[in-house]
Amino acid sequence: MSFFTIPNVVSYLRFILTLISILCFYFFSFKFLTLVLFLILAITDFLDGYLARLLGQESLIGELIDPLVDKIAISTFLILVVQSYPFNYITVPIMFIICREIFVSSLREFYSKQYNYRMKVSYFGKTKTFFQILSIIFFLLDLTKFVVAYKFGILFLYFYLVPSLISMMLYTLPLYRKEF
Repeated sequence: MSFFTIPNVVSYLRFILTLISILCFYFFSFKFLTLVLFLILAITDFLDGYLARLLGQESLIGELIDPLVDKIAISTFLILVVQSYPFNYITVPIMFIICREIFVSSLREFYSKQYNYRMKVSYFGKTKTFFQILSIIFFLLDLTKFVVAYKFGILFLYFYLVPSLISMMLYTLPLYRKEF
């Protein structure tokens, strides 16, 4: 098992870009660069899985590191949004979403270890990711004063809250149905 396949290196780079984004946002106030880095992260989120399948480099470490980096990156940017917009109607859904991310990751780990079962990503999970990325992009656009995108950020935040919670519930169904 190689840790340094092309898709895995893309995932490692996404983690490093997340850390650089934190520095840009907090220490250098480079809001536009933070937005650009997030756009790169969003594109490479889809790229690493695609490359793994295309190159036949799917691996156990890739299955672990890709969703982990996804959760770290998304949670980091959601925290940036909460700090930039400290309002209950933004903070509460973001806290729900971060809790959901941790819950689903833990559930995946449980299924894998307890039942040797790999959970597939659901349609709601993919929909959630798409609108999650859109929401963060709009909030970051608003911070750069590039466009007034704040209301679109809120709209997409609530729009992906629903599929996020539905997918979380769907991920728990195999426990009740014993589908292993």
